This record gives sequence, structure tokens and C-alpha cells, in this order.
Amino acid sequence: MNMKKIISSTLMASMLLGSSVCSVMALEENSVDKGESKIVAEVFDYGESVTSVVVDLGSVISADELKEDAFEVFAKNEEPEACIGISTGKTYYEGSRNITNMYVNSTSIPDGEADAEGQYVVIELKYGWKEYVDGVLTTVKQSNTCDYDIVMKDGAFSIFESLNVLLDMHYTITSNQNLGNLKQGDQILLTNDDVYRPIAGQFSAGKSNGLTYRLYEPTLGEGERPLIVWFHGSGEGGLSNITHILCNKGGVGFATEEAQEIFGGAYVLAPETPDNWTFAGKDYTEQAIALIQDVIDNNNIDPNRVVIAGCSAGGYMTWQTLLAAPDMFAAAVPICAPGIYTTEDFEAIKDVPIWMVHSKDDTTVDVEYSYANYYLLKELGADVTLTLYDHVIGYDEGSDLIHTYSGHWSWVYALNNDPTNDKGQSLFEWIAEQTLANDEDTVVNPDENEPVVKPDEKDPVEINPSNNVTQQPSGDQPTDVDNNQTVSVPNTGDHLNVVLPVTLLVLSAAIGYVVLRKEKNAKTIRVYKNSFNV
Repeated sequence: MNMKKIISSTLMASMLLGSSVCSVMALEENSVDKGESKIVAEVFDYGESVTSVVVDLGSVISADELKEDAFEVFAKNEEPEACIGISTGKTYYEGSRNITNMYVNSTSIPDGEADAEGQYVVIELKYGWKEYVDGVLTTVKQSNTCDYDIVMKDGAFSIFESLNVLLDMHYTITSNQNLGNLKQGDQILLTNDDVYRPIAGQFSAGKSNGLTYRLYEPTLGEGERPLIVWFHGSGEGGLSNITHILCNKGGVGFATEEAQEIFGGAYVLAPETPDNWTFAGKDYTEQAIALIQDVIDNNNIDPNRVVIAGCSAGGYMTWQTLLAAPDMFAAAVPICAPGIYTTEDFEAIKDVPIWMVHSKDDTTVDVEYSYANYYLLKELGADVTLTLYDHVIGYDEGSDLIHTYSGHWSWVYALNNDPTNDKGQSLFEWIAEQTLANDEDTVVNPDENEPVVKPDEKDPVEINPSNNVTQQPSGDQPTDVDNNQTVSVPNTGDHLNVVLPVTLLVLSAAIGYVVLRKEKNAKTIRVYKNSFNV
């Protein structure tokens, strides 16, 4: 049997919604002890999906006993009662999950490889972000663990904010054969309490200086380790202390095995704001700095190797935090970040290495913010890089299809370590080498990091149906240009729709564009996209 590893990003394609229903009364009557059974959920570019379930049989069986149709999986996912959408506690998805593979496992942790015998059965499920059926974009909701909706916060209906929320998941696994201690018709009921998260689950929860947070502690390396701080976008704010690391790869992207090998082992801190980083005139900058310092003081962290990064509102928070405490950080990575600053503002941070990432088709935060900030820093002789993309294009997990995200989603590239600078370094490699200890020995050459245009490579995979994007509707939901159908998925974007009224920014961008146009011949990077560094 050809087994695929559960943890890989190329496991299964996305699929159509199921439609079957189950009787609640029957579920209660036939339910049995779940043992170590669990729901397995993994975080991808678009958010978290349930990729498999694990069934504890209660006793060891031979792999030969497992029939192809041994189990059925039914899911009912509801918005929590705190959500104020169409109705309180509305059903997000209810129906069957399509099974792609089953195998016997000797442990309750899926490894993608079948064992000759074991007490557990791993049921792999079809999952993903979207699927094309006869050229029509089909919304896939059955695998999502989060939903983007309107949330009541602090118990007050007068305060509303669009946020990602963790769904109340109810999974029912029905046995179709006598297997181990299970009898035909027995049902195992699983909920949010039974979710296993291979990477996100390694983040511990905490609270400091009025902010909740998740912290990843590295297993690689010895001695004091570096710290990477991730500021989420406005769509991940709230009170759950979990959705801000589930609804996109923010935080989790720095904790993958591949990333940790590059960093040589690094702590990853993901603070959570109770609303937005700039909500209703509030400013959480001082609290964020105090939180970071608290985490440094209470963990084996090298204070000279602290790097801050963030997307959208989190990118703005990256700027604000850096400006407030420039001597605290070895480097900064603002992604699709708004913010208008002056030469006086940037004078304080000109010695801090900065790498910005933005997509030119971003309709939520205009790319001219990044243009203007880049050229302002360059005039000060700063060590600054700006990586720009034409569009945000990526592979659907487990699929050979390519799709276009909202232009605002340039964090997809950053969190997958896609950007490279003119030295050939990837973003993560660059982060790994940053330290305050070397700053005084570093001589910044203002002529470095000149514009480099990276033209398209031909993609070996047929693009279906298009690589184009349309202007995003309210709610920042991705839209496919060919069928004009909006995809309803956990939205990870920031709803800071901004316009640059300042003539100086437009002028700076125009100058930058002229410079960029002069540099047409440069090395290419990854397939299916067009990007360049400035």
C-alpha cells in the first residue's frame, strides 16, 4: 500500500461538501468510550484543516482485518455561542467527510505509515481550501476549524469586530465492522477537546501585561536561543488565545521542522490583542514590549537575537514596536504593512536591518506604503530590503492546482520562506544571522539591495482556471475572476482599507517604479510567480 505522510503539505486535495446527516439520538445511544481517539488538525496557508481522525480500537488487530469501508466519518461544526452572525450558534458545516485512506497504526500519533498490527486506525480525510469542478470554483467548508465572522466581545453587543473564531467541532466515527473492541454500529464522539495539532499544539499558552500569547520553545540548539515575535493581523484578534496561530501560518510557519533547522532552534512568540492593535484609539505597543521583555527574562533567550515580524495590522505593529524600542530588536520584517512615517521617525531605526514584503495588487493596504518607507530608509543609509510580488499565488495543499489568494495575503510567501535578497539568502536564513552584537561591526552600503526584477518562470502545472485576481469584496474574501464566485473561508486578512492621500508617497512610488523598470534582467526564484527585491 502506498502510504502518504500525514504531516506533509501534499497529502490530499480539497473536495465538495458532503450532505448526509445523522440522528443525534442515535449518536448518544450507540456511543462508546473514545479512549485515545482524536481529531488531527494542521495549519496551512489558508488556515487550519482537519486532515484525519484516529480511532482507538481498544485492543490490537492485524492490518489484514481492516476492511476498506470499516468506518464512516460525520462532522457537525457550529459557530460558538459568542458569534453574532445570521443567528447565534449557527451551523457552519454538517455532513460526511470523504475518506481517502485508512491504515493500522501502532501508536495514537499518525505517522503516515501502515503497521502490520496496532491498536489504532488512522482515517485520512480529503481536505483543502477550494476545488474546481468542471471549471467552476467550489467552496469547501467541511475541513475548516475556524470561521471568519462577527464576534461579541467582552459580553457587550455594542462592540463588534470581524474576527476568526474557532468552531465547535462534533465528529462522529461510526464502525461498520467488528474491529478490536468495537462492534458494528458503535460510534465514537469527538469534540474540540480531542484535537491533536502537530505543530500548533507545541505552543504553550500564557498571559503577561494584559496580553495573551502562545510561545513555542525550541528543541534544537544549546544555550541561549533567538526569539522571533509574530504580530497577527486584525482578523486574528480576540480572546481565544488560539485562533491567531491557527487561521494562517503566522507563528506556526516559524516553528516547522524546516524553519527550526534554519534557525538552529528558535523561540517563537505570538501575542494576541483582545481586539485590534489600534482598536478604538487603544495602543498596545507598551504592553507588547513589556510582554516581549518578560518572555526574554523568563526563558533561555539571547536578548541580542530578537526579531519582530507581522502582517497587515501586525505589520503596522511591527513598525510601532520597533520605533518605540529600536535597541531591543536585531531586525524587523513588516509584511503588507500600513503606516506613514517621517525621516525623523526612521532616524531612530536606521541601524536596524529591515526586510519588507508586499504584493503590488494589494487592495487592502496599498503597496505605496512600502515603497515610501523603503526609499525613506534608503536615503538614511539603512540596511533595508523590499520584496514585491505581482500576485499572491500558491498551490492548494495536497493538490496540483494553483490558485490566487487576495493580493493582501503576501504573508503566504514570507511564512513559506520564499523571498530571497540580492545575496541569495532566503528570508529565514537572513533572520537566522541577525544579532545586535554584530551591528556595530556592520557597514551598510547604501548601494546594496538595488532593485532586482525577477521575471516569471513557466509553470510545469496547468493553471486552472486563471492566475488573475479581482478587487476583493467587503470582508476580504478571495474571489476567482473566471466565475466571480466568492470563497467563504476563514479570512486571515486585515480590514484596514487605506488610501494614500499624500502626494509625497505617490511621488516616491513613481520614482521607485521608474528605477524598478530599469532593472529587467535578474535571476528567477520559485515557479508560478513574479517577484522582485528592492
